[in-house]
Formats: sequence, structure tokens, C-alpha cells
Amino acid sequence: MDRSWFQGCYYLVATVGAPFLLSLPASFACLGWAGGTVTVLVAYLATLWCATRMAHLHEHGGVRHTRYRDLGVAVFGPRLGRALVTALQLVVNTGMCTIYPVVCGQALQSIYATACAAAHSGSGAACSALLSPWIAAFAGLQLLLAPLPDVASLAPVQALGAATSLAFCALATAGALLRGRVPGAAYDFPGPASARVLRAFSALGSITLLFGNTVLIETQATLAARPSAVRPMRRAALVGYSVVCVQVLAVVLSGYGAFGSGVDSLVLNSIAHPAWLVITANACMVANGVAGYLMFAHSVFDWVDTRIALAHWTGVEYRDSGAVILKRLAFRAAFVAGTGFLAVALPFIQDLMGLVGAIGYAPLCFILPCVMWVLSRGRDGLRRGELALCALIAGLFVLVGAAAAAGAAWGIVDHARSYKFFS
Repeated sequence: MDRSWFQGCYYLVATVGAPFLLSLPASFACLGWAGGTVTVLVAYLATLWCATRMAHLHEHGGVRHTRYRDLGVAVFGPRLGRALVTALQLVVNTGMCTIYPVVCGQALQSIYATACAAAHSGSGAACSALLSPWIAAFAGLQLLLAPLPDVASLAPVQALGAATSLAFCALATAGALLRGRVPGAAYDFPGPASARVLRAFSALGSITLLFGNTVLIETQATLAARPSAVRPMRRAALVGYSVVCVQVLAVVLSGYGAFGSGVDSLVLNSIAHPAWLVITANACMVANGVAGYLMFAHSVFDWVDTRIALAHWTGVEYRDSGAVILKRLAFRAAFVAGTGFLAVALPFIQDLMGLVGAIGYAPLCFILPCVMWVLSRGRDGLRRGELALCALIAGLFVLVGAAAAAGAAWGIVDHARSYKFFS
């Protein structure tokens, strides 16, 4: 029996069930019980539909496309396909590699503060710590791992990422349920109507980002094709996204139920105790963040490595020389340092999630898959209902992307007014 689907499944759980899943109760609070639940379920169903279409498109034209941009070239043509997909992937992958250091830096900060407070008999007076050094520490760890050669070499790291994703979600859910509804918890989002609307728009982008996955094609390329990788990837998508949907619902419903609209941007900060639970969950978040960062970073590294190897930047066609290897390592180090710098400068996790989800995830994960599916099959090759569903999903996420971009941009500007740079 071909079990390659299981590898695809844990790649998906590791990258989709990311640490910023624990920030979704705060996004959920902006939408309310009904709006939040409906948004999660619609995002899950739309993602599952688009992911299964992408599984088939992986072998479009009888050729196995190992990169999203290669598929874009096959469907849209060399100029539009390469430019459109590459630009969007660079935006998303750079954005994700900026968000991971923020959320993992917050997790490291929380581990220190919780352990210090426990050691000082619950007094946190001497345990305050700036966020920036912890973000830099996570970026430093990624510098050590950046030389790993390719996505296929990440399988053990991704397996660890999937296991830790399940662990921190289970711990966060258990912690919120143990706390129960805290005294004074309210479920009406405070503030003027305009602010509530814009925050709701940003929340739509955050949930879109969580369910989206811009490296589906790259993930499918790691699966054995005997005789085809379509069936195992469809199964991996069904199981993987269903697991993530259960994780999301468990975390957002328990977190919002316990703390209401006052829930912290990372729910573990609201749970606060027992200390062992908070420390363990945060450690799992960091381990998962290591795996997720590498997956998105390697999509960028692969593009740059290919350009260097093809001599577009070196001037000579040689692949494994010392000069090429040094250039590859130099770019990887510069990329990790650059995203770490952005993370220190813009540690607004909810708003960053909404902005990246709006600009990159909505097109790559929902709009383009529907458009490519229609173009590859032709209108005459699709049932009327299937064509209508593709149009509905694409149109819906055009609106979601526009609304989320507006809300996230407003949130970043609003937070930047009171934020002290490099604090």
C-alpha cells in the first residue's frame, strides 16, 4: 500500500497548523460566535476544494510540475505565469518568514517570563523582557538551519512540526477549558463602529492565511508517483486540512469562550497558568515554527538557487562550484537576516497575518487555483455547477482579499503610532 499520502499529510499539518493558529481566538473575537464559526468553515471547505484541484493540476499536460511557478507557466504561458506566480509567492513566503520570528519570539519571551515568575514565587516584577532579543534569537537559529539543501531534506523536521502542532493546540485547548469563563469576560468587541469593521476585515485575512498553503505543489513533488501522485495528495489534503480544521475550532471556541473579546493576541498569554502547560505549549510552538519557516524559506531559496545555477547572476554555467555555493549561502543568510529585521520592526502579528493573507494567500490559494482549473479543463470540460463554484470561490476571495488588506493596513498604522522602534 502506498503510504506517501501520510508524508504529504504531516507536511500540511506542520505548515498549515502553524504557531499563529493560537492568535486566531483574537481574530475570532472580531467576528463573533456566528461570524467566526462560519468564516472558519467556509475557509476550510474552500481550501479543501482548491487543494484537490491543485493535486490534479500537479500533473497538468502529462508533466509533473514540481513548483507552483512551473505550473503557472504551463497554464498561463511563460511570461505571465512565471511573473505572476513568482511575485505572489515571494510576497507570501517573505511575509510568512517575517511572521514566524514574531510569533516564535513571543513564545520564547513567554517561556522566559513564565519560568522566571515561577522561580520567583509568582512575582513577575523582575521577569520582564523585551520582545526584540527573542525575535533575533529565533532568526539566529534559522541562520544555522538555512544551509539544509532542499524541501525533500526537511521531512524529519516537518514530522516534528506536525507533532508539535497537535501538541500546542491540545495544550492551549485544555488550558482554556480548565480556566473556564473568566469573571468579566465579554463577547462584544469594544470601540467605535469603524474600528470594529476594519478589525473584522483584518480577521478575515488572518483566517484566510491560516488555511491557505502556497507550497502545495512543492509538497506534492516530494511524494512518490506510483503511478501518479494525485491520489495520495488528494488523500493527504483531505486528512491534513480536516485535522487543521478541528485544531482551529478547538482553539478558537475554547479561547474565545474562556476570555471573550479580551483574549490576548496569543491565547497562551491569557491562559497564563499552570506554568508547565504554558512553557510546554510555547516550546512546541517554537519547534513547529522552525519547521514552518524552513518550508516557506526554501521556496525562495529554490528560486534563487535555480537562477544562480543557470548563470543568470554568475555569468558562467556551473552548478556546484565554490563560488556558486558561497553565493547561495550568502543569499540565504541575507534573507534570514532581512526577515528577522522586519520582524523586529513590525511585531504586529494579527495585522501582519491579515495583510499577507490578503495580498498573497487569497490569490495563490483560492483565486488562481480556480482560474487555472477552468483554463486547464476548458469551459466545455466542466459541469455547470463546477464552473459556478469556481467562479463563486474566486469572486468571494477577491472581496475577502480587498477587505482584509484594508483592515490589516489600518491596524498596522494604528499600532505603529504607539510602538517604539526596536523596543
